Amino acid sequence: MQAQAPSRQEPGSAVEAALLCIPQSPSVSRVRRSASGASVLSPSPRSKPPRLQLVLDIDHTLLHAAHVPGGAEAVPIDGVHSFLLDNPRARRQDRYQVRTRHGLHSFLHEVQKFADVHIYTMAAKSYTRKVLNAIDPEVRLIRGRVLCREDNQPDNFSKSLSHLQPADAEPAELDEFKAAYLVVDDRDEVWDNVSRPHVLQVPAFRAFDSDSQQAHIPPRVHDSSAAAWEADGGGGSSSASSSSSASSSASGGFAMPDPTLMDVLRVLRRVHLDWSSGGEESADRALDAQRKGVLDKVHLVFAGGLLETPDHPERCAFWRLAESLGAQCHRKWDATFITHVVAGEKRSGSVERAVKEGVHAVSKEWLLHAAQRWCKQREEL
Repeated sequence: MQAQAPSRQEPGSAVEAALLCIPQSPSVSRVRRSASGASVLSPSPRSKPPRLQLVLDIDHTLLHAAHVPGGAEAVPIDGVHSFLLDNPRARRQDRYQVRTRHGLHSFLHEVQKFADVHIYTMAAKSYTRKVLNAIDPEVRLIRGRVLCREDNQPDNFSKSLSHLQPADAEPAELDEFKAAYLVVDDRDEVWDNVSRPHVLQVPAFRAFDSDSQQAHIPPRVHDSSAAAWEADGGGGSSSASSSSSASSSASGGFAMPDPTLMDVLRVLRRVHLDWSSGGEESADRALDAQRKGVLDKVHLVFAGGLLETPDHPERCAFWRLAESLGAQCHRKWDATFITHVVAGEKRSGSVERAVKEGVHAVSKEWLLHAAQRWCKQREEL
């Protein structure tokens, strides 16, 4: 007889024991260990490279869920999961429809080769369990710890990697813990200051018109392209924070696949190689090195009104973003070393001069897309 696949809905199971709740007080720095007593970091044989401990957010990072009040019957849409969730206050069940980010299962399968995958979400426990059962029903892709809120717990707290650290770890073990952890989240501002350098921020994924839909009306899948990075107020963030929408046809299929998770996988592989080979002493430093390498050896000036405060350009979001990617920003044009002119307008004196002197003239989107995709883009306006 074939063994039944484990489920996160089985009370008291080993898998259920991994579904932990975030401490009620943000000042509490540790969570209880799993039923097996295993620590978060399991020692690996010395012959194998150390594994990354990868912490993933759920909503707008791995998927987008639309709330349909009243439990309306789901209209089948290719690639969209549907489930009911109790709503005790309204004394009813509400339906949620979920579309995963393009390539999610391939991403999780590949990342398992060098990382242990954990979940840390501000969502409630009942919702978290349903979502994980929808995207990973056999518990084969996400096998680490899962941190979430109690159903009645408010979400007015900061996320912290300290909530994941072993309760009885020695100081040396805590250093090892911090060195191994990276986070993938669409928002870095929800993490405390100590954890934020570990965050690889991704564009927010939006597959539906909104997070809440009217009853009896199936969510409509977006057909718009990714919005600009600054639209979500991402100035000065560690990476791009634009809204990434899934282009689709009427049948719900993707016309333009969202490349975010494949870009993240590429970065994570490089970070793991750099860290595990001893090139960097921690995963977060390896991540920062990857970020600063995106526009390494690029010398640029801004034109077309992109610098809001010319006397203090370092306060400008574009200036700070370029520097975070490794570029060197200059106030004045000097053809002996300037490589790029980032222009706010296609027609300007600076653009004409760049064309004449053989310097790359690029738009602000060139900079934004480089941040979003973690690699230099083709130079064009």
